[in-house]
Amino acid sequence: MQKINESLFKKYWVLKTEMILICFMMGFMILWTAGISPSQAWAKENKGDDVLRLFYWQAPTVFNPYLATGNKDREICRIVYEPLASPDHNGNLIPILAETIPTLQNGGLSKDGKAVIWNLKSGVKWSDGHPFTAEDLVFTWRFIKDPATGSNGRSSYNAVKSVEMLDQLRVKIIFKYSHSPWDIPFVGKQGMILPRHIFKKYLGQDSKQYMNRLAEVGTGPYRMVSTNVEETLLIGEDVVNIMKIIFKPNRFFREKGKPCFKGLELHGGGDVIMAAEAVFKEGTADYAWNLQTGLEPLATVKETGKGRIIYEESSSTERIVLNFGDPDQPNPLQRRHPFFHEKKVRQALAHAIDRNAIAALYGPHSHAVTDVVIMPKFYRSPNTPLMYPFDLKRSAALLDEAGWIDSDGDGIRDKGGGAMRIRFQTSVNRIRQKTQRIVKRALASVGVDVFLEMIDASVFFGKADNPNHFMQFQADIEAYASGNPTPDPTPFLVWYICDGNMAGTRSTLLENFTGYCNPEFDAMYRQLMMEKSPDRRRILLIQMNDLLVEDVALIPLVSRSRGHGVSLTLENVDITPWDWTTWNIGEWRRKK
Repeated sequence: MQKINESLFKKYWVLKTEMILICFMMGFMILWTAGISPSQAWAKENKGDDVLRLFYWQAPTVFNPYLATGNKDREICRIVYEPLASPDHNGNLIPILAETIPTLQNGGLSKDGKAVIWNLKSGVKWSDGHPFTAEDLVFTWRFIKDPATGSNGRSSYNAVKSVEMLDQLRVKIIFKYSHSPWDIPFVGKQGMILPRHIFKKYLGQDSKQYMNRLAEVGTGPYRMVSTNVEETLLIGEDVVNIMKIIFKPNRFFREKGKPCFKGLELHGGGDVIMAAEAVFKEGTADYAWNLQTGLEPLATVKETGKGRIIYEESSSTERIVLNFGDPDQPNPLQRRHPFFHEKKVRQALAHAIDRNAIAALYGPHSHAVTDVVIMPKFYRSPNTPLMYPFDLKRSAALLDEAGWIDSDGDGIRDKGGGAMRIRFQTSVNRIRQKTQRIVKRALASVGVDVFLEMIDASVFFGKADNPNHFMQFQADIEAYASGNPTPDPTPFLVWYICDGNMAGTRSTLLENFTGYCNPEFDAMYRQLMMEKSPDRRRILLIQMNDLLVEDVALIPLVSRSRGHGVSLTLENVDITPWDWTTWNIGEWRRKK
């Protein structure tokens, strides 16, 4: 299943339920004849304290952090690949593959802010025994910057001029601008380093040949050894197709006694309730990723006493993104959108969104937001809460002012022969489907017709060349979650500069796939890249945030505090907003 329109959505769930029931009965009969209950079979398969078991209800599809476009893929990559350093909860850098954090005092930072020198830990090896050196960083930079590679990580390296190897254990990064944020390249979420000796033949167009291969050679605590699809995996009373990925310890890992498990199994697929039940009800998984805690069934499975929820304070917000090109054209960005080019129309849409009603879907640990940048709090704007409150009367008035009226009495506004119809797409997800219905009802009340489309999450966040991928944006609006991956939001805001898109094309090689362009925003960005003072940088970043909100470049909705299910038998799970949840998985261990 890839794309489902509104009328087929209910039929899809009915058919899925019938198929699951048939598969369940067949599986039950097989097990019954052997004298084994379904729950006993699943529990028996997953017994053993020496194996760590993870459940990701979105199955990973791409095992390269710079070719992947979904967070579920990068989460898995982070088990294998590592950065030089990563920020903790407070944004303080912790060295990982670096020996020390560069400073002015130790000579790592240049006085003019144009260069940083990193010293690497000695004796580090890749999981195949090959030495880790500065050559790997130089290569990773080449891999990321090559346009033919189609890397999605270029925004974090936008300010980098060159990466030079000084010797085997020292690398120098030179920036295009004075005082560019030096602690972004090769750090945190977008900093994973690739093995040159494995990837050197997969540069440029050849990189696509590696998309579906195992991430088997890394410096991380585990190495990936196999993937396969289990056709009849039993979880509670459900039978689902689930991908199973097997990891083994990296025997060359630099820290003695780690990782703490003899093996790691990752199950990908199903849905959020299945993932929650695996931890809280069945006790067959140690960790379940991204449990959307607003769902009522989670309260039931949580009461069993087998697991706990760890909440992640996240920079990510659920947002509605507007298409500034015409999705009905062969070359969408060669022609502006029929009505989103009008600011009053965008403002009307912003006033028609009931953020509080949508935030309620996500539970008490989430809240409505109007900012693009919400973390760190140092960069949060004090100005935007008064912009575009939920006001259907104001929304209707703005559409009237823009000349969009219902001239033929069919209930849908029109202008110049074109009707105001919006195609709204997002991933198949219970909360997002409820969000779609809230938006549709509100817009219908002001004379805007909304057609809902739901795309399977493995496609919507899967391979970027699929026409149903969110970055291909073949709709008028779409909803998903995103945010700045680093404490400094500069790499995230590059997605909105005019240079980030190319007239007449829509390509996932370009960060700005929506077609938004505002020269005033670009001027602020250029000024930001040259600014040294932290206080003046803060002022500029807040101004850039406010401009995007006021201009309705997008519509932020909800600050989502992700909940992760963790077994009561597991400890040392440390969640930081500035790295993937698997960042310290080598330290996860079973309680004694």
